[in-house]
Amino acid sequence: FFFLMIRRPPRSTLFPYTTLFRSIPFYKSEFLKNDEKNIYNKKRYELSLEKSEIFQKLIKEQHLTANTIVQGVWALLLHYYTGEEDVMYGITVSGRPVELIDVEQMTGLFINTLPLRVDIKRDEDILSWLKLLQEQQILLREYQTTSLTDIKSWSDVSGPEELFKNILVFENYPIDEAFNNEKMPLEIKELQMEEKTNYPLTILACFNGNLKIEMFYNTAAYFDNTIDMMMNHFEKILSDILKNPYQKIKALEILTSKEKKQLLFEFNNTRIDFPKELCIHQLFEKQAEKYTGNIAVTYKKKSLTYQELNIRANQVAHYLKSKGVRAETLVKIGRASCRERV
Repeated sequence: FFFLMIRRPPRSTLFPYTTLFRSIPFYKSEFLKNDEKNIYNKKRYELSLEKSEIFQKLIKEQHLTANTIVQGVWALLLHYYTGEEDVMYGITVSGRPVELIDVEQMTGLFINTLPLRVDIKRDEDILSWLKLLQEQQILLREYQTTSLTDIKSWSDVSGPEELFKNILVFENYPIDEAFNNEKMPLEIKELQMEEKTNYPLTILACFNGNLKIEMFYNTAAYFDNTIDMMMNHFEKILSDILKNPYQKIKALEILTSKEKKQLLFEFNNTRIDFPKELCIHQLFEKQAEKYTGNIAVTYKKKSLTYQELNIRANQVAHYLKSKGVRAETLVKIGRASCRERV
C-alpha cells in the first residue's frame, strides 16, 4: 500500500489530452448505465484449429504476445468504425509491478483499468505496427498502479464523461486450466461464472492453444445484431492479418464477402417498373394523395408533408405557366440548397 501511495508517475502522451475520441457509432447514447433494468448478454467466437496454429506460429516467430495481436485487431476495428486514426479503449493490468518485493505472495485485488491510446499508421505494415504497439504496452506498465481518476485529471475530459466506453480484458491464465490442474486438492465438477463491468461493452480474450473471444454487452446500449456484426468484423481483420501480416494496414478490408455482396448487388437492386404513360409530377401527385400527412422533405428542422409540397409545387407550376413556360422549356433554378428548392 505504501508503494502505491508514493509512486506517482508524471502525466504522459500515452494518455489522452482531448475529448475528440469518438465512441463506436452503433452505441445508443441514451441508455442509463446504472439502470437496474439493464440486461447484459454475451457473444462468443473461437478461432478455428487451423488458424490457431498460424496464430501461435506468428507469436513465436515474431516475438509478439497474443494480447498484442488481440489489442491490435480491436484498435483497427475502432479505427474503421470511427474513421479516426487516433483511437482509445480501456485495458486491464495486473497492478503487480515486478519491482515490488514478494508481490506474487500478496493476496487481494490489485487489478487496474487504464486507457490505451493507439495511433493507427495506415501506411505502416501490420507486423511493424504490432511491434510498436507491444512496446507501448511495456511503457504503460509504469502507470499500472495509477488510478483512472488521476489519469482523467490529466486530460481535458471533465464531469461525468468517461474516457472510454469499452474495455478489453486478456486472461493470461485461463480459469479452466487452473481448475483442471492435477495438483489441486479439490475436484471441480461444475463451474458457473457471471462477469459484469461498469462499461457497456467488454471484450474478454483468452489464448490457451486456441483463441477465444467473448463480447459482454449491455442490451440497452447495443443491439444483438450489432455485436454479431462486430464479432464478424473482428474475425475478418484477424484472419486477414494471419493470412499476410506483412501487408499495409490500409490494405485490410473490414467487410465480409456476404456484406460486399449485399452492398454491391442487393442494395443496388433498385429496379422498379413505373407506369410509362405518366410523367414524374403525376407520379408524385399519386404519392401525395396516398401519403397526405406524411413528411416528404426535411431541411434544418423544417419539414413539409406530401400535401404541402404538392400545393407549393402547383403554385410554382401555375406561376411558370403565367410567364409563358411550356413543355420542353428550360427553367433555371437559382436557389441554394433548401426545402423550397425541392
